[in-house]
Amino acid sequence: MRGTVQAPAKGAEQRAPLYRWVVYGLLVLCYFLANFHRLATGVMQEELTAVFGLTAASFGNLGSMVFYAYMVMQVPTGILVDTIGPRMTVTAGCLLTAAGSMMFSMANTLPLAYASRFLIGIGISVSYLSTLKVQAKWFRAEEFATITGLTFFIGNMGSLLAQTPLRLLVEKFTWRGTFAFFAVLSVMMAALVFVFVRNAPEEKGYPPLASPAAPTGTEKNEQKQGLLQNLAGVLANRANCPPFLICAALCVTVTTLTGSFGTAYIRDVYELTTVEASGYTAWMTVGIAVGAAGIGFLSDLTKRRKVYMVVFSGVAAVIWAYVVFLRGAQPPLAAMKALYFLSGVSLAAYTLPYTVVKESNDAAHSGLSTSLVGLLGFLGSSLGPVAVGKILDRHSMALSGAPLYAKAFALLAVCNIVGFVCALLIRETGGKNLFEQAE
Repeated sequence: MRGTVQAPAKGAEQRAPLYRWVVYGLLVLCYFLANFHRLATGVMQEELTAVFGLTAASFGNLGSMVFYAYMVMQVPTGILVDTIGPRMTVTAGCLLTAAGSMMFSMANTLPLAYASRFLIGIGISVSYLSTLKVQAKWFRAEEFATITGLTFFIGNMGSLLAQTPLRLLVEKFTWRGTFAFFAVLSVMMAALVFVFVRNAPEEKGYPPLASPAAPTGTEKNEQKQGLLQNLAGVLANRANCPPFLICAALCVTVTTLTGSFGTAYIRDVYELTTVEASGYTAWMTVGIAVGAAGIGFLSDLTKRRKVYMVVFSGVAAVIWAYVVFLRGAQPPLAAMKALYFLSGVSLAAYTLPYTVVKESNDAAHSGLSTSLVGLLGFLGSSLGPVAVGKILDRHSMALSGAPLYAKAFALLAVCNIVGFVCALLIRETGGKNLFEQAE
């Protein structure tokens, strides 16, 4: 029966902290694979352009199909993880990912490629919010930002897989063979999640590990309220606007560079091979992983959110203003690995708004409120590559190399400045739930 807690068996309290890593580990591995799929087209531009006859804009659009699906699925995913739970949500998501990956491996027309990438996006869109929901049930509130940082770190290792390792796989097995393999892998993940993942410790007979402040009364109240009423309450909360916008603004740069044009930029401006250029983009994904883990740890250690978002997003704004406006998109090649890495570390500021929003809203609406953060983030992720691709197409007849990318990447610099301004407007939570304090 829902809400019934089984009496814990002898030693259950000691075993629960161990089993939570099994549950968390499987879901975060799904998130790892989700990050791979999100950025997988970036190092395959030459092959995909040859097969489907892509322009820069349509190539950006192909990469963005995943993020369109993410946008569509953010609110439904929040509802799913709050109702049927992460276990069944992620199991179904893995099966859809498998179907999309196999379809993509066999696509011979651009519409079919678009459709398969969109289906992949639907499948992988559930992994992150499901992981957050499991964290909220299997980990204590004071551990949340640290575990979220770990989640982003592991997830961004999937982004790293989508750089040089994927490029090498494509050159050895072709892009079609590579995605057929990942289709099979997704089916295996679906089976593992279904067998081993449980939505909460109580489902395994363990005592609850979540913070005792988790408002069971509020959860019951949410079931009585309509979805539109809950959504209206989240949108009416003024504290949500700055974290929503900073996530959207910074994700424009994250996805445009790591998922679409970061490798092509290095290749075209500095005349490197695609494999060599992908190594530079890999440094950015490593930076994002390190930055996400670091910002989560520091935020939990000091119980501060705002200061880290201000500092991190400020560094990102300075870096891209320097690259675009001062160096005309052509800093010394010797500096580019460091700039990509530091940019990745600083852009990890987009991860902390999830924690801020969680602490600014009714805990029973955690799935819905964090799904809206994701929706805005994926809006930036989907529109950024397409916008940059259109700028590249528009000016490619008159410009090439660094001047062309300086024109296109001015959008990234402006978005990072906007993100910094939004960080200044963040309301500090102090690691506490402001909604509960207000009530």
